[in-house]
Amino acid sequence: MMAAIHIDFTQLILIVAVFVLTLSLWVIGLMIWTMLHTRREREIEKRLGLDVPQDPARREIYLWMDGHLARTSVDKASPLSIRERLDNMIRRTGWNTTPAAVLLIAIAILSLGAMAVFIWTKSYIVAGVAVIGIAYGLVAYPSIYIARMRTKFENQLVDALGLATRSLRAGHPLIGAFQLIAQELPPPISRVFGEICQQQELGTGLDEAITRAVNKTNSDDLKFFATAVVIQLRNGGNLADMMDRLTVVIRERMRLARRVRILVAQTQLSKNVLLAMPFVLFLMISILV
Repeated sequence: MMAAIHIDFTQLILIVAVFVLTLSLWVIGLMIWTMLHTRREREIEKRLGLDVPQDPARREIYLWMDGHLARTSVDKASPLSIRERLDNMIRRTGWNTTPAAVLLIAIAILSLGAMAVFIWTKSYIVAGVAVIGIAYGLVAYPSIYIARMRTKFENQLVDALGLATRSLRAGHPLIGAFQLIAQELPPPISRVFGEICQQQELGTGLDEAITRAVNKTNSDDLKFFATAVVIQLRNGGNLADMMDRLTVVIRERMRLARRVRILVAQTQLSKNVLLAMPFVLFLMISILV
């Protein structure tokens, strides 16, 4: 029995030593990556003339006007509570649930995952590492889901504008074009325009209904569209021509956004690999030993 305890203790020391070594290499690699990334950011800020001291309580906004850089500052938004963050996440994902239900589901997944890993490996350490991995997945999944829905929404928005343009040129009113979008296109774009139609039927002005519905989304292109439509409704103009021009602008923005996402994804992949490396290696070594 003493021999068995000695062997288990030796294995535990070996596992801890390997984990510490892996963690040390990971910290060194992370420090090098952070230094290179920070240096590159400073070079870009210096080139753009943004390397100026900023008030930590205010946010700087830079705009190009008439070939010159204009700068202003606004107060930073106060930090959101956990409930407000959950409400914001639920609204952006479109899930029909409550913050309390989200927390209960997350706790249940963590508990069941930890129990399953412990039953399989008989190791508290491996179960703890699994809990960390599951928690990271639970935090990352809504962001990935929101990004996918946003990409799908932007692709649908181009089709929606084309459909609205053809409807307007066929002689339909603007609200009729919105009803056609809500009926012919799939979610999530149909939900937004369906809500605009419902608000208008309840007596809300069309410009106010558009503003309310758009403020619940996270699409900059849709907000740009709403601003242009509201201006046209108040000042007059050819809505069909405006939507044609807006479609071209949104397509160009999407093309540039794809290129930016590709560049950002390379950096994100390197960061995620560095973050996951020590935990994955530790988990594999623990299972093998």
